[in-house]
Amino acid sequence: IVNSLLTKHGLEVGACDVICHVKVCKGFVKNLDGTINKLYSTDEVKFPVQCVVRLRPPGPPAGTPGAIPASFAEDIAVEPALKPGDRCIFLGKTHY
Repeated sequence: IVNSLLTKHGLEVGACDVICHVKVCKGFVKNLDGTINKLYSTDEVKFPVQCVVRLRPPGPPAGTPGAIPASFAEDIAVEPALKPGDRCIFLGKTHY
Protein backbone atom coordinates (compact mmCIF):
# COMPACT_ATOMS: atom_id res chain seq x y z
CA ILE A 1 0.00 0.00 0.00
CA VAL A 2 2.83 2.41 0.86
CA ASN A 3 4.52 1.91 -2.54
CA SER A 4 1.20 2.18 -4.38
CA LEU A 5 0.36 5.50 -2.70
CA LEU A 6 3.80 6.89 -3.53
CA THR A 7 3.80 5.85 -7.19
CA LYS A 8 0.12 6.44 -8.06
CA HIS A 9 -0.83 9.39 -5.83
CA GLY A 10 2.50 10.97 -4.87
CA LEU A 11 1.84 10.46 -1.15
CA GLU A 12 4.70 9.47 1.13
CA VAL A 13 3.09 8.15 4.31
CA GLY A 14 5.98 6.47 6.14
CA ALA A 15 5.40 3.43 8.32
CA CYS A 16 1.91 2.00 7.87
CA ASP A 17 0.64 0.31 11.06
CA VAL A 18 -3.13 0.94 10.81
CA ILE A 19 -5.21 0.51 7.62
CA CYS A 20 -8.68 2.04 7.19
CA HIS A 21 -11.25 0.79 4.69
CA VAL A 22 -12.81 3.98 3.30
CA LYS A 23 -15.28 5.01 0.65
CA VAL A 24 -13.83 7.97 -1.22
CA CYS A 25 -15.95 11.13 -1.45
CA LYS A 26 -16.61 11.78 -5.16
CA GLY A 27 -18.33 15.14 -4.75
CA PHE A 28 -21.40 16.96 -3.51
CA VAL A 29 -25.02 17.19 -4.66
CA LYS A 30 -27.28 20.14 -3.90
CA ASN A 31 -30.90 19.11 -3.36
CA LEU A 32 -34.01 21.10 -4.26
CA ASP A 33 -34.57 22.02 -0.61
CA GLY A 34 -31.09 23.59 -0.41
CA THR A 35 -29.38 20.82 1.54
CA ILE A 36 -26.05 19.45 0.36
CA ASN A 37 -25.21 15.74 0.46
CA LYS A 38 -21.86 14.03 -0.11
CA LEU A 39 -21.56 11.38 -2.84
CA TYR A 40 -19.34 8.40 -2.00
CA SER A 41 -17.94 5.71 -4.27
CA THR A 42 -19.48 2.26 -3.98
CA ASP A 43 -16.11 0.52 -3.55
CA GLU A 44 -14.04 0.53 -0.38
CA VAL A 45 -10.35 1.41 -0.70
CA LYS A 46 -7.56 0.72 1.81
CA PHE A 47 -5.72 3.82 3.08
CA PRO A 48 -3.27 4.30 5.95
CA VAL A 49 -4.73 6.18 8.89
CA GLN A 50 -2.20 8.98 8.19
CA CYS A 51 -4.17 9.81 5.01
CA VAL A 52 -7.58 9.72 6.67
CA VAL A 53 -7.28 11.60 9.96
CA ARG A 54 -6.97 15.33 9.19
CA LEU A 55 -7.71 18.54 11.06
CA ARG A 56 -8.94 21.66 9.28
CA PRO A 57 -8.84 25.06 10.95
CA PRO A 58 -12.29 26.61 11.48
CA GLY A 59 -13.57 28.89 8.74
CA PRO A 60 -14.62 32.50 9.15
CA PRO A 61 -17.78 33.21 11.19
CA ALA A 62 -21.09 33.02 9.32
CA GLY A 63 -21.99 36.26 7.59
CA THR A 64 -18.40 37.53 7.38
CA PRO A 65 -17.86 39.22 4.01
CA GLY A 66 -14.73 38.49 1.99
CA ALA A 67 -12.73 35.50 0.90
CA ILE A 68 -11.90 32.47 2.98
CA PRO A 69 -8.47 32.94 4.58
CA ALA A 70 -5.58 30.90 3.18
CA SER A 71 -5.13 29.08 6.50
CA PHE A 72 -8.58 27.47 6.04
CA ALA A 73 -7.37 25.51 3.01
CA GLU A 74 -4.36 24.03 4.82
CA ASP A 75 -4.58 20.49 6.15
CA ILE A 76 -2.90 19.73 9.46
CA ALA A 77 -1.95 16.11 10.06
CA VAL A 78 -3.17 14.56 13.31
CA GLU A 79 -1.00 11.95 14.97
CA PRO A 80 -3.15 8.78 15.19
CA ALA A 81 -3.68 7.33 18.65
CA LEU A 82 -4.48 3.87 17.25
CA LYS A 83 -2.10 0.94 17.54
CA PRO A 84 -2.30 -2.50 15.92
CA GLY A 85 -4.83 -4.60 17.81
CA ASP A 86 -6.79 -1.62 19.21
CA ARG A 87 -10.58 -1.75 19.03
CA CYS A 88 -12.29 0.87 16.88
CA ILE A 89 -15.84 2.01 16.25
CA PHE A 90 -17.15 1.33 12.75
CA LEU A 91 -19.42 4.04 11.39
CA GLY A 92 -21.85 2.36 9.01
CA LYS A 93 -23.36 3.61 5.79
CA THR A 94 -25.53 6.33 7.36
CA HIS A 95 -22.59 7.85 9.25
CA TYR A 96 -19.90 7.98 6.52
